[in-house]
Amino acid sequence: MDLTTIRRNIDAGIIRTTAQFQRDVLLMLSNALMYNSSEHSVYVMAKEMHEEAQGQLGMLLAAQAHAGLSAPPRRKRRRPASPHQHSRPRHN
Repeated sequence: MDLTTIRRNIDAGIIRTTAQFQRDVLLMLSNALMYNSSEHSVYVMAKEMHEEAQGQLGMLLAAQAHAGLSAPPRRKRRRPASPHQHSRPRHN
């Protein structure tokens, strides 16, 4: 995961919510921390960015929740109708 991939995923509609964006940014930064030594400049920058991103994205998600904004509704999977569902008479 990198910033170019995140941008492509936004443009392609794969990332559609702030939570999805947060997940991918934090994944990218976590990977940078995991795969670089603590002395490496990439590690140092990723650590700073990780702390900043968590704070900023956390505030954005909190503001969205407070404003009543939510993720777009998910499509529900339709279950196949059971053979007994339509053949039973209703008793009132």
